[in-house]
Amino acid sequence: MLQQFALIANEIGRVVHLLQWDVARGAFETPDLLARYPEVNGITHAAIRKAVGLWAREAVWRWERAHGEARHLLIGETPLIGNRLIELAQRREDEVEPLRPAARACS
Repeated sequence: MLQQFALIANEIGRVVHLLQWDVARGAFETPDLLARYPEVNGITHAAIRKAVGLWAREAVWRWERAHGEARHLLIGETPLIGNRLIELAQRREDEVEPLRPAARACS
C-alpha cells in the first residue's frame, strides 16, 4: 500500500521522501551496539527500538525544516506494533508535535 501511495504521489508531481523502520534501524545495529543490545529470536532489543524512535522524531523535525514546501511528502513506514517508531505516535511537548497528523486534526 505504501509503495502504491508513493507511486501515485510521484505521478502527481510530489517529491516523495521515505522514513522506513528497516532502513533507519540499520544505523543503530553496529557490532558494538548489537553486542550490548542483541536481537533475540528476531526481535530488536528495546534499547535499539527506543533509540531509533527518538532519532526518528528528531529526523522528522529536521526533514520539515529542509523540505517544508507542499510539493514534498514524507511517507513513514511506521510499524508501531512492538514499539517500533512508537515515538512518532506519542504526544509530546516538543517542536515535532504540531507536525503530527493527529495533532493537526485536533487543532
